[in-house]
Amino acid sequence: MGLLSTDGAPTIVAPRVPISTVARPRLDRLLDRIPPGGLGLVVAPAGSGKSVVVGQWMRDCASRACQVQLTPAHDDPVVFARAVSSAIASVAPGFDPRIADAVTAAGPDLGAVFMSRLLVALEDLDHELVMVLDDVHRLSNPAIDGDLDHLIERLPDTVRLVLSTRWDLPLRLQQLRLTSRLVEIRASDLAFAPEEGRQLIEAVSGQSLSVAQTEALVARTDGWAAGLQLAAISLQRFVDVDAFIDGFTGSNKLVADYLAEEVIDDLQPDVRRFLLHTSVLEWLDTDLCNAVTGAVDAEQMLDVLANRSLFLVHPERRGERLRYHHLFADLLRDRLRAGEPGAERRLRRRAATFLLDRGQLADGIEQLLGAGDGAAVVQVIVERGQGFFEREENMTLARWLTTARTQTPGDVPVALDVNLLAAQLAGHDTSAAVETYRRLRRRDLDIGETAAAAALYSCLGLNDLPASEVHRAADEAVSLLGTCDVVTDFIGIGGRDTVAFLAAAMKAMAWLHDGELTDSARAFEAALELPAGQYRLWKVFALGGGALALALAGRSTEARAHATGALGFAEANSIAHHHALAYSHFALARVSLDQGDRPAATYHLHESDLRVQRSGRAALRSLQRLMRLEHLATSIGPRRTLDELRTSVRIPSGPKLFLELQGAQELQLLASSGQLGQARAVLDTTRLSPQLLPAVIEVALATGDVAAARRALDDTGQRAELRTTVERLVGTAAVLHCEGEPQRASAVLREALDRAEPESLRQPFLAQPAALQVLHQHAPRGSGTFARSILGASAAATSRDAHEQLVEPLTDREREILDYLPTRLSNTEIAAHLFVSVNTLKSHLRHIYTKVDAANRDEAVARATDLGLF
Repeated sequence: MGLLSTDGAPTIVAPRVPISTVARPRLDRLLDRIPPGGLGLVVAPAGSGKSVVVGQWMRDCASRACQVQLTPAHDDPVVFARAVSSAIASVAPGFDPRIADAVTAAGPDLGAVFMSRLLVALEDLDHELVMVLDDVHRLSNPAIDGDLDHLIERLPDTVRLVLSTRWDLPLRLQQLRLTSRLVEIRASDLAFAPEEGRQLIEAVSGQSLSVAQTEALVARTDGWAAGLQLAAISLQRFVDVDAFIDGFTGSNKLVADYLAEEVIDDLQPDVRRFLLHTSVLEWLDTDLCNAVTGAVDAEQMLDVLANRSLFLVHPERRGERLRYHHLFADLLRDRLRAGEPGAERRLRRRAATFLLDRGQLADGIEQLLGAGDGAAVVQVIVERGQGFFEREENMTLARWLTTARTQTPGDVPVALDVNLLAAQLAGHDTSAAVETYRRLRRRDLDIGETAAAAALYSCLGLNDLPASEVHRAADEAVSLLGTCDVVTDFIGIGGRDTVAFLAAAMKAMAWLHDGELTDSARAFEAALELPAGQYRLWKVFALGGGALALALAGRSTEARAHATGALGFAEANSIAHHHALAYSHFALARVSLDQGDRPAATYHLHESDLRVQRSGRAALRSLQRLMRLEHLATSIGPRRTLDELRTSVRIPSGPKLFLELQGAQELQLLASSGQLGQARAVLDTTRLSPQLLPAVIEVALATGDVAAARRALDDTGQRAELRTTVERLVGTAAVLHCEGEPQRASAVLREALDRAEPESLRQPFLAQPAALQVLHQHAPRGSGTFARSILGASAAATSRDAHEQLVEPLTDREREILDYLPTRLSNTEIAAHLFVSVNTLKSHLRHIYTKVDAANRDEAVARATDLGLF
């Protein structure tokens, strides 16, 4: 295809020689100076050639290199983490991109779990990696800047990181400078020297220039890459080079405007129109360009633009997309807006229609936002937002809807705010969700809109909303559902069925938080029977919530079945990373603690911890702290666990049940460690509840106040849950023994054993030393293996003594690792759970084997079992 100037005169068509083919060895040498574990920072204005220089160096450097081209979409930490992880995995086959599943879903940052896993995985690479983050200035999320700071400070020697940006970033670089781990490249470094400029101009223009002409052009453009390339393109049609050079001067912006006008006006009308109309696109391919322009010649047009070196950025790897240089695209869009008012909106809508039809929803929505069509954005999210919700890209949904809200003239549709509320709740942005809900309730809502808003509001019960308020909101939603035909849909998962499910599930969770465990388990079971209960995320949540209620109630068999069912279903449906699985892992950890399986408890507490950190929910953090300390007490004893309790961050508020259990835990640790005065002081300020009863009896009996123990039994009502029933029987047996009635104590203890045995519920006995003494002295006649197993498990406390009897005791970290050895997890999986490198884990294992006199993992498990270390 020929290329003509506007006056019909033939023009010179340069060969396809991208700017990146101009060798710039001095800049390569600068980038080569980035040390292992160091940072290269490339800071310069638009059009300075940052991406080209870095891209050329990446191709030529000896290390494996990957690049992420950042856009505003990467403000969402989920999107950012997945992009970075996928890029690394593309050049490092041993790197598991699924570590992105650990990114926090609860806020704007990547989260400690993801950052730890990323650093460990990078440290374990078997070759050096160059990682480039391009256009970092396009991020507006300051939390990710903080994560980059964290990454840079701890970067292992296996990685060299390069950040390319138009302006300086808020990074703490002083320490990097002091330790010579920073290489900075600025605009002055990127500026073309005369000889470099000559190579570029001659390659693009097809003309030979004298030394004086080259120096003049370089001086007029200050060596600015974009200015030189525009000049070279313009020179393709000029014979008098000196006259051309004399024709422009000024700032980069003026040079760009002038030369762009010259270049664009020189093009054949159909080529110029193609450039202007496709400038609205973030990336280019032939089908998309044809859809936007309404023509069928995109392939030829792109070939012409490439031949003319018109700022078409070429892919570095097969499969990557073409795009215009950002500066050139900005100039084209300015020209489009000036020359064809209203065209940009029309073209973006065409692009959106094509992209949405092709299933590229994110790109389509961005085009609709660019067109200012907020109403269409809401419609797409209402109908097709489910994928973003399931991938936990909820910050992206909230950003789109917030932008759409600003683009909606007049009254904002209720559906927009309902969808925004759903996105904020899914992203755990509680304060923003509360404000959106209040704004909604100030509006004149119809019945279906009110039902949706109320059901969504009840979801705040997963955070700090009191249980009574959750019940109120959920009941309101359910009552309204019976009187309306249409319920507002939201983010592709809403509507009548989901509103009904959310109301039921949130009531179930409120009952759990209040300690009404039987009601909670039944309500979760009922929620599963609803039509929406088969939606995969709702099913996992309801199964896990029900499993936790059952486990806390002591119904271990049912709890295990529900929890393992949820985990298996999640694995089969590719959502095993989702934070909703925290409930299932908590349930299995509770069952494992009850049954004395410390390695299994270790595993499930680690799995729950990953998801708790991702969710950011205070209620889950409260439960995690409670169960972690209980588990710790089985390993290091009550006194050291009490020290840990006092130094760990106490959750100031939370569900009633969890706070009561935390109070009981502190009382039992105080009593078991002999700090009875403090225990009595705590008890004097604590309201009695069934959860506190075992601890109250323990403190009373330890201080010789049998009457107080009896009063506690008499003042505490009976509960239907198996655990509280067994705990009450165990406590009653201890009190009867102290009252001088050993036969009655033995009979009550037998009843407790009979009730607990089907569920292997050992913990209620192990948590009350006074009752264990009764079991030791007056084991009920005919006591079987279950009673003996409790007596054997009570000796597990002596495992702490067994550790001390080793010639060289295991460290706390080694004891933590020891608990993993009976599991089927590989060394790589154990290292990932513990956030250490595989090499670090192997070092710990060698120490463990030496200390227990074992040659390998199997021998270590056998020796530790014989020594009573488990």
